[in-house]
Amino acid sequence: MKIKFITTSEARDMLHEQLTRKGREMESIDQSVSREYDYATAFSRYGTAKKAREVTETIIKLSGVDEEVAVKMTDLKPSDLEQLRSIMISYKLNLPEDILNKLLDYLNSV
Repeated sequence: MKIKFITTSEARDMLHEQLTRKGREMESIDQSVSREYDYATAFSRYGTAKKAREVTETIIKLSGVDEEVAVKMTDLKPSDLEQLRSIMISYKLNLPEDILNKLLDYLNSV
């Protein structure tokens, strides 16, 4: 089974779709999904899942990191080198300074 990492914005949109789908079967499921949707909405950095996926794909192209790391960067949207390095350290990665600066420039522009 292949794991696909998704951003919080993508999760929010999926949960929204579940909440608005016709023929919902159990109210308790709706309450759980509603709480998850509220959380995802509070922590989403991008207005649409499409935009979040574009950011993730661009991060992968700019840095060569795998999808998991790119999704984390997209979700956290670091605004300075210290924050970006913290993410990289948590994945035991060390990218050259010029790539980190390109990533920051990009993340600060979106």
